[in-house]
Amino acid sequence: MEIDEERMRMMVSAIGRAAVDLKFSGRRVSEQTIAEKLDQFRRAEPGIVGKKVYMDAADIMRYGRLQ
Repeated sequence: MEIDEERMRMMVSAIGRAAVDLKFSGRRVSEQTIAEKLDQFRRAEPGIVGKKVYMDAADIMRYGRLQ
């Protein structure tokens, strides 16, 4: 699946945000905890586009690809 550059940037930003949030809260930073944090962000996100970005970023962390 081809991902456009802007969407990729948003997913990388979301993954970075999750990693930094986990690090500063003293939690372990791993693929699983990042995916869980991205799911939390997705549930809190009101916009459809944002929800999709967080969902796709979590899929990349869990499976190494988009589902």
